[in-house]
Amino acid sequence: PCAPTSPVTLRSAVAIRSVAIAIPETGLLLLPTRPTILDETVAKKKPNTTIMIAPNNAEYYYSKGILNQNESRYKAALDDFKKCIQLNHNYIEAYLETAWCLFKMSNFQEAIIFANNALKLDENNCSTRYVRGTINNALKNYEEARTDLAKAIQTDNQSDKLWSSKVWYQKAWAEFKLKNYKEAQENIQNAVKLAPKTIPYYML
Repeated sequence: PCAPTSPVTLRSAVAIRSVAIAIPETGLLLLPTRPTILDETVAKKKPNTTIMIAPNNAEYYYSKGILNQNESRYKAALDDFKKCIQLNHNYIEAYLETAWCLFKMSNFQEAIIFANNALKLDENNCSTRYVRGTINNALKNYEEARTDLAKAIQTDNQSDKLWSSKVWYQKAWAEFKLKNYKEAQENIQNAVKLAPKTIPYYML
């Protein structure tokens, strides 16, 4: 969904996932869609075999991490992504996916560290801004979340309208918690325009 700032820092396509949880204070909150980076090596059916052949290839650990993550094996995926980072400190996608695994494991404090590291590699990375903004929402750092999500919106080319609607939704959440109700309402309306069937009617 984001126009990459360079072919090096964002080299691949994006797939979308989302979940919903019940929160006593507000009812239903749609958790963010996950920008899962799809690399061609993910298609490899036996990543362990390829790792045995080339144990120092970061791509193989990244691919194995994606496969584990897609099966909700977050601890195993986390180990794979961290090994990938150990082999290649500039692998921005691995930082991003590590942050997301930690988010899924409710380890928000560590998740924000990896999101910060990803942004050090590319501060204009739309996907990472979205992930960090979402983590900041979970940490109740609403000012920081609003800033990150606003920057994600600025660099999003809206090629995937469903993904873009989730960015607006998360920004609306931050604005709502900051009591900026008018802006929150406008953000929700933008989300609905992009993906009319994804936002619960009682959020309008």
